[in-house]
Amino acid sequence: MKAGQIDEEKSEILMLIAAVVQPKFTREHYGQLRQKNSGVIDRILFKITAISGMDKESMEKATAQFQG
Repeated sequence: MKAGQIDEEKSEILMLIAAVVQPKFTREHYGQLRQKNSGVIDRILFKITAISGMDKESMEKATAQFQG
């Protein structure tokens, strides 16, 4: 990986571990769930980003306000 690039899988793992309180996830849980049904993780991460204001729409809005 080149400097300045984001490791998306690592970012997803860390976001899931930090944001989900119950049940508590570990890296191992992430790997097991990703293999079994990756759609579940995608839906959880989508909700996390939406709630935290990190979704695409919120980021574009914040960028526009910052630049404007």
